[in-house]
Amino acid sequence: MEIKKFLEEMEDSGVLLFEEGKEGEKINPQMKKALEAKGIKALWVYQPEGYDLVVMEHDKDGEKPNSWSMAFFTEAEIGGEEGEEIFKEEENLDEAEVGMKIVDQVKGNFLDIVQLAIEVASNKKYKKGFSSTMVKQASAAAKAKK
Repeated sequence: MEIKKFLEEMEDSGVLLFEEGKEGEKINPQMKKALEAKGIKALWVYQPEGYDLVVMEHDKDGEKPNSWSMAFFTEAEIGGEEGEEIFKEEENLDEAEVGMKIVDQVKGNFLDIVQLAIEVASNKKYKKGFSSTMVKQASAAAKAKK
């Protein structure tokens, strides 16, 4: 969907792209940990309700290349050291902690990320979570509709 057409439809219907979500410090703590672990910093972070992704602004001049991005997440086991013998002691039999892992991060200027957000919001299959392949498909579809 082209941005102009989307904006016209949004104006006519009164429906926002992502109607609800969390900003800044209120985003999912596991997503925040994953971003910090990768060293990703942003001026503004937004997590739309029902999606395993965040939209980020990295630079005050949003028109610069790579000044905006979207990070896509999937659930993953976290904690423990690699090679650790899980069944060595009885207290280690608890279930592994589940957190969020970054699948991919797509960077661009403001309009690139808006186009990607339109693609994600207009296709229900993205509400189920993301794989690397799905992120590539969404990015390719968004670029094709520019």
